[in-house]
Amino acid sequence: MQNPTAEEGAIVKREWWRWWDEDSPPRCSFIVQAWDTAFEKKSRSDYSACTTWGVWWPEGENPDKPGAVNVILLNAFKDRMEFPELKQVAKEHHDEWQPDALIVEKKASGAPLIYELRQMGLVVGEYTPSRGQDKIARLNSVSDMFRTGVVWVPRTRWAEEVIDEVASFPAGQHDDYVDSVTLALMRVRQGGFIRLSNDEPEEQRYFRRRGASRYY
Repeated sequence: MQNPTAEEGAIVKREWWRWWDEDSPPRCSFIVQAWDTAFEKKSRSDYSACTTWGVWWPEGENPDKPGAVNVILLNAFKDRMEFPELKQVAKEHHDEWQPDALIVEKKASGAPLIYELRQMGLVVGEYTPSRGQDKIARLNSVSDMFRTGVVWVPRTRWAEEVIDEVASFPAGQHDDYVDSVTLALMRVRQGGFIRLSNDEPEEQRYFRRRGASRYY
């Protein structure tokens, strides 16, 4: 699965990911789920990909301390699907994980998927890349999260697939997981959950993040 040639110019190095060796994930305070969708089901078409992430910090740690808050990959899925199946699978993944934030990139079948999920009563955040925010720029924007060691993955086959695809980007054959990963981690960063040591000093906050936690 590994491709050293493609990984020489990787934005996110394979060794930057951290392995979670426990049988169960840590207790997470916030769940993010992100979809990157394809146009239609063809043998040569892109995949529709979904990743689900949990925000957590070690017990007793101050979450406002830079580097204290971590994020872990809870699940990853991708397949080539016609739209009716995609809609059903997206609803099933939402119901299984009950994410606090669900994001769908508004391209390909993403636009109708956003509409259909909202018709089902789900709260869906849409993402439309602005000028200058191509795939490379978006992954670069969250690369420090990997480099500083706050991104964790379980030792599973699907986690290995995500790592392989991200490590081979932008020279790899597929980038469906790359898009889903960047959407989710951008949402985590923009939500102010994770502070890194090289971030600008933060103004005093008067409203605190939700403290309730759930096991997934």
